Amino acid sequence: MWGKRWTQRTAAGHMFKEQVEEEMERLIRTSDHTHMSAYQPALTNVWNALSEKDKLHCKNEAAKWNTGEWPHERQLE
Repeated sequence: MWGKRWTQRTAAGHMFKEQVEEEMERLIRTSDHTHMSAYQPALTNVWNALSEKDKLHCKNEAAKWNTGEWPHERQLE
């Protein structure tokens, strides 16, 4: 839908947005990352810290979003 293909990582970025933003802020403060360059490393760090249960949930949500309706809050963005 809407021309976007969700992966388990992009779903995690949406579902754990606050944690990713906190990790981005930490990376910006403690390294030479800018706001633009910090997102992928922050998402990777958050993804690696997730439990297998959380990762499976992200995978299932991505599959659901690819075949059905996007989450309402994501449609508003």
